[in-house]
Amino acid sequence: MSDRIVRTIAEYEDESPDDLPPLSDSINPNALDRAFESVDGTVGKAGCITFSYYGYTVLVQSTGQILIKKNS
Repeated sequence: MSDRIVRTIAEYEDESPDDLPPLSDSINPNALDRAFESVDGTVGKAGCITFSYYGYTVLVQSTGQILIKKNS
């Protein structure tokens, strides 16, 4: 999930993902990737996580959907 966020924003900015600052400057990528995982195969917890990264607001939903909006 965290890799998708960086790649998508890099694409929006027409930059290489390697040129963007580390996602860890904004959020713990490992915790983000595991936030909605289910350890026993059952439906995970519902919710969302919102944070700012590289001039964008990022909203990650428990369904796996990611919404990215450029800040004005």
